[in-house]
Amino acid sequence: MCEMNVRPLFVALVASRRVVSGLKVTVIIAALFAVALLAASCTGSKNGDAETREAGTRAPESKEERVVPVPEFELESLAGGKKSDTDYRGKVLLLNFWATWCAPCVAEMPSLERLHASFKDKGLEVVAVSVDPPGSKEELKAFVKKHGLTFEILLDPEISLPPMFGVSGFPETFFVGPDGILKPFYDPKTKKEALKVVSDRPWDSQVYLEAIGELLQRELNDTNPS
Repeated sequence: MCEMNVRPLFVALVASRRVVSGLKVTVIIAALFAVALLAASCTGSKNGDAETREAGTRAPESKEERVVPVPEFELESLAGGKKSDTDYRGKVLLLNFWATWCAPCVAEMPSLERLHASFKDKGLEVVAVSVDPPGSKEELKAFVKKHGLTFEILLDPEISLPPMFGVSGFPETFFVGPDGILKPFYDPKTKKEALKVVSDRPWDSQVYLEAIGELLQRELNDTNPS
């Protein structure tokens, strides 16, 4: 996982865009991203339990704790146009936060693509939110083409969405139900239920396919009772 003290960087990025204009914006944002990269410790997940504890994630203890609406958002899609949280109502949304400079994120992309291929017609929408810096659109398009990615990529160069979700590093993954509520996911690696998955996972492995299949069955059956 690419761990960093992200919140001060989020604040600094937004502040720099508001206070300074013109060329100075680009210089400041580039410098901040350089600091972020130097501060990041990008390694594959080694201890899922420890990472989950550090992120303050735990299994909900009651039904009331599970009712966490997804933050409202509207972001540009790499394919063109804009997408908002309401565009994904009626499906289970897997929302992944990542960047091309994060090695575990890049390593995770092929498994997300295979997961997408397995469940795209079964009610799962895979969406990856890129936090690559401004001006990275062509680089992202080249990355998508190189890796044959067909799921949706949203652009968040100002890193506005991660703080709303409590993201502490990259990659992190959330599941949103058809009703727009964040859903606890039983992670086969940590053997715990939590509202977010910290670090990369083999999403196309049998245990994860089964866990996601169970989530889909539960959530879509709740939405469309027979």
